Amino acid sequence: MQSECYKVDRRVLIDTTLCNYATLNKMYYHTYVAEVREEAFVIPDSMRNSFVDFERIINMKKKAIEIVEIPSADNCFELISTEKNYPNGTLSFSPLIPYKTNDYYQVWVKAKRSGEDIEFKFYLKYVEGRYVVKSYVYDDYCLSTSVDKFGDYIK
Repeated sequence: MQSECYKVDRRVLIDTTLCNYATLNKMYYHTYVAEVREEAFVIPDSMRNSFVDFERIINMKKKAIEIVEIPSADNCFELISTEKNYPNGTLSFSPLIPYKTNDYYQVWVKAKRSGEDIEFKFYLKYVEGRYVVKSYVYDDYCLSTSVDKFGDYIK
């Protein structure tokens, strides 16, 4: 194994500690649970039938998928298993998170670093047997309240 290889968490799961999850959780709360809503986090009525499929997220939270192998020409991926203290640079992935319509998905990727981790959110569309990245965003500072403090409402 080369020293500059990528370290990848072999567990693929919905990580409820991620900012991406916290933001969806807050949107879910203000759309479906709260009596007094913060309008900036309410999913508009016109988007509710095409937004992220919360039922699928609930089901995916219950289990992790294990990556067995990542084929690459230079064999430069190291799969690691640990529940904590990942080395800096370790990448963690969510499963494909489906929208309710149109073969759209999200995938969350976390890159471990000292301080706050970096998170990416990729938007994909399934087209002719392939997943095509349509856009992505990244964040190194979370503005959403963590699930630990806010509560987990996607259940």
